[in-house]
Amino acid sequence: MQDSTSRRRRSPSAAHQHRTVRDASRGRRDAVSGRTVAVRAINHLIDIGVDAGVRRDLLTGAAGVTDDGLPDPDARAARHARWPKVPAVPWRIVIDVLAADPLPAVVHAGVTTLFTLHQLPAAGGRDAFFAEVGPRIRALVRGGHAHIDRTLIERLPKLEIVASFGVGYDGIDLAAAAERGVIVTNTPDVLTEEVADTALGLLLMTVRGLSAAERYLRDGRWPVEGQYPLSPSLRDRVVGIVGLGRIGLAIARRLDAMKVGVVYHSRRPRAEAPYRHYDDLRAMAADVDVLLVIVPGTAATRHLIDATVLEALGPDGILINVGRGSVVDEAALVSALKDGTIRSAGLDVFENEPHVPAELLALPNAVLLPHVGSASVFTRNAMGSLVVDNLESWFRDGKPLTPVPETPWPARPTNT
Repeated sequence: MQDSTSRRRRSPSAAHQHRTVRDASRGRRDAVSGRTVAVRAINHLIDIGVDAGVRRDLLTGAAGVTDDGLPDPDARAARHARWPKVPAVPWRIVIDVLAADPLPAVVHAGVTTLFTLHQLPAAGGRDAFFAEVGPRIRALVRGGHAHIDRTLIERLPKLEIVASFGVGYDGIDLAAAAERGVIVTNTPDVLTEEVADTALGLLLMTVRGLSAAERYLRDGRWPVEGQYPLSPSLRDRVVGIVGLGRIGLAIARRLDAMKVGVVYHSRRPRAEAPYRHYDDLRAMAADVDVLLVIVPGTAATRHLIDATVLEALGPDGILINVGRGSVVDEAALVSALKDGTIRSAGLDVFENEPHVPAELLALPNAVLLPHVGSASVFTRNAMGSLVVDNLESWFRDGKPLTPVPETPWPARPTNT
C-alpha cells in the first residue's frame, strides 16, 4: 500500500492519466451531454500512449482506476454489475451522419443519441458544407422521399451506407451507390400488416362506396332523399394483385379470409403461393373485377397501369393503388374514370405527391387518401427503429440488417 509521500511524488504523466481516466468515466456516464468530454478523453488517452485495449476498457466502463491513476483489472466485474445495460458510446458519437431531409422523431432521437448528426443545408449553402463536413460523412439517412442522386453520393467520399425510412426506395440512385460499394437499406416487414390493412380498408371504401355514403349522411340527404343507393359487393368479384411480395401476400391472406377470389401478376410465379399466376398483365386485367397494385416505383414499373390495362379492366372494373403513384398513368386514369372506361378507383399514392391533380379531386368515383398506408404510430415507430438499427449494426458489426437487393450484403461476386 502506498504512503502519502509516494502519492505526492506521483509523476506528472500519471496525474495527467488519472485526470484523463476520470474524464473518460464521467463522459461515459452521460453519453449525450458528456460527449465533448468523452471525445477529448479518447484523444488524451491516445496522446499519452495508453494501449488500445485498455482505452476500450476505460471508455466502456470495464476497468476501474487505482490510486496511481492506472487501470484496475479487479474492478472490472464490479463495473459490469453497476452498468450492465449501458452501451459503449464514444466510438459511435464520432461517426458523422448526414440527414438528407427532415427525419421522423424516433429516427432523429436514435441517430443523435448514437452518432453526430448533420442536416443537409439548402442548395445555396452546400458548397461550404461539403468542403468542411463532406469528407467526414460515413452515412446518409433519409426520412422521406428526398432524392439521393449520383452527385450527392459522389460528394461524400467516405460514404458507406444509406438508411432509408420506408419500404420504397425510389429516388435513390442505386447504380451510383452500388458502383461506390455503398449499401442501401430500407424498412421492410415492419409495415407489411399495416399497409395490408389499409389496402383492405381502401378496397372496401371504394367497392361499397362507403366514403360517399358517409357524405350522403352528413349532407342531410338521408331524411330527405331516403335510403342510400345499393352498392356493388366484393362477394361476386375476383381481385388481381399486381405484385405478390410481402405486402401482396398479406393482402391475399386477408382476401382469403373474406372468401374473395385472388389471382396475381408478377415477373415470375411464386411456388408457395396457392393462387393462379398471370404472365400477361392485360390478360389478368380482362379476367378480374379489381386490380390491386402493390409494386415499387422503379423505371421498369413506371406507368405499368396504362390506358390499355384500364381498358382491359372494363366498365365494371375497380383500380386500387397502394404501391407507388408512378406505377399508374395518372392522366390515363382520369380519362378512364371520366368516360366510364372503369367504374372507380381507390388511391393512397400519387405521381407528384403531395400534389394531386384537380381533375382527380373533382371525380366522385375516386376515393383518395393522403399516402397513409403505414401511417400509424405503432408502425412508424417500428420503421424508425429499424432505420437506426441498420446504422448501428453496420458500424458495430459491419453488416446491415435489411439491405435492398440492388446493393446486397455480402456483395455478389462479379463475373470476370
